[in-house]
Formats: sequence, C-alpha cells, structure tokens
Amino acid sequence: AGLTSIDYPTLTYEMLVPNLSDGSLTADASVRQAIMYAIDRSVIASNGYLDMAVQCEVPVPPASWLYESQSAIYYYSPERALQLMHNLGWYDLTGDGTLNKHIGVMVQEPTLSIITYNESSNSIRENAANLIADYLRTVGFNVTVTVYSKERTRQLMKDGEFDLALVG
Repeated sequence: AGLTSIDYPTLTYEMLVPNLSDGSLTADASVRQAIMYAIDRSVIASNGYLDMAVQCEVPVPPASWLYESQSAIYYYSPERALQLMHNLGWYDLTGDGTLNKHIGVMVQEPTLSIITYNESSNSIRENAANLIADYLRTVGFNVTVTVYSKERTRQLMKDGEFDLALVG
C-alpha cells in the first residue's frame, strides 16, 4: 500500500521560557542574550524536533506576512555568548570548562535548571531540552534538565521554581 507524507503548519509552537524573577540567573537580560547566542537553534529544530520545526525568535511563523525578518537578531555564536558572560564577571577560574565568579568569599557557577514535560506519545521535547543543555554546558553553564508532568511543570513555572522552561 502506498503512503503519503505531508508537511503542514500547525498553530502550536515550542518555546524556551526564561524565569524573570530576581532569584533566577535568567533575570539578567545579558544572561538571556548569552543563552540565545549559545544555542544553535537550527540543529535543535533538525535533530531535537526531527526536522518538524521551523526556528523563529518570535511567535510568528517565517512564512507569514506578519513576520518581520529583522526580528531575527540572534545567531549561533558561542564566542559572543562567552563575551557576554565575561562582561558580567563570569570566567573559567578553575580550568574545568565551567564559568565561575567570586561572590563574596564563595566561588559560584552560573547554574541553570531547565524544566520540561513530554507528550504521552514521545520524548521529543526532553531530547530537545538535553540538546539545549549540552550547548549551554559548552559555553560554561552548569545545567540540569528535569522532566516533570505537564501539570507539575505548569505549577513550577507559576511558582517561579525554574530558570528555563521548554514548553509547547
């Protein structure tokens, strides 16, 4: 029997939501910019989402007449990400590949928690979250990925107990 495969756009989108609360590292706009530069979104779309996603920095599909091409300002540049973190005082002080900063007498790392959930039929979102974490580790972030239920993820986001949430 013959099978036909058809690609079609949907009204859903995946997004990486930063926590803007004061207690989160992602409250700082420069850190959020560094995160954007650290992630190769084309690889995430192709490998993490199996070529079933189109990368975009705004919630308007690039094929739409509403899309403004100048809205795409971030490109994959781990060097730019590192420069932004250096500007904030984060350096690899210990030589282990992770950024550090003296805060008082303590040496701290830029730690990010990524939370997400899976759909009942697949773990695509979890795989994408792990790819994002790998990119962030490459530029020196200490990153954890935790997969919760959709309801628990929603509650953690409401309570501000996350740094980045990958949700659909």
